[in-house]
Amino acid sequence: MNLGYRKSIDIDVLKRIIDVKLNQTKGLVTISVEVPISDSLRNSFEDQGIKVMENKLHLISNNLFQYKFEWS
Repeated sequence: MNLGYRKSIDIDVLKRIIDVKLNQTKGLVTISVEVPISDSLRNSFEDQGIKVMENKLHLISNNLFQYKFEWS
């Protein structure tokens, strides 16, 4: 599932990712943001069994990051 572009990962995005995880035993959610996630937020996802992968999209913009949230 692609959540598109957001300025940052806010509470609505967090809820959406958790909702998808609760309804699908295996999944992948992607989102592009300008503000990178903090280490504590990354650790919170990993504590929930969600792997976080970061991809810097420098060809498009110096301030654009794509995150993939994956679980199985």
